Amino acid sequence: ILVVFVGHNQEENWSAEQDQIRDWGAWQLATTSDIEIPCGMRRVPLCGMMLFFLHDQTLHHLFPMIDHSRLHYLRPLVAEVAERFSLEFRPPQSYVKMWLGMLATIAGVSSVKKA
Repeated sequence: ILVVFVGHNQEENWSAEQDQIRDWGAWQLATTSDIEIPCGMRRVPLCGMMLFFLHDQTLHHLFPMIDHSRLHYLRPLVAEVAERFSLEFRPPQSYVKMWLGMLATIAGVSSVKKA
């Protein structure tokens, strides 16, 4: 269960400029985080299951009806479209970094740099 909390409680997701993002897809990219699976084990189903498939959470939010085992095929396409529209498609983050980010979010300690 802690994995789910870590993936959904990142300040950078909560601090998106809600009044300035009008596109649904852009909103998903701005408010969703992916957990990194280390050591090249990204496509090993057991690793994804251990992280409740939050390693492709952004893709799941964009394409909720596609099976989790196929979402990784969409990553290059989404990255290309995001770049074309000048949107940030954040890379997956380490679990430790996300854990610390969640604690900072809960404590109200800002780690997000505002432009």
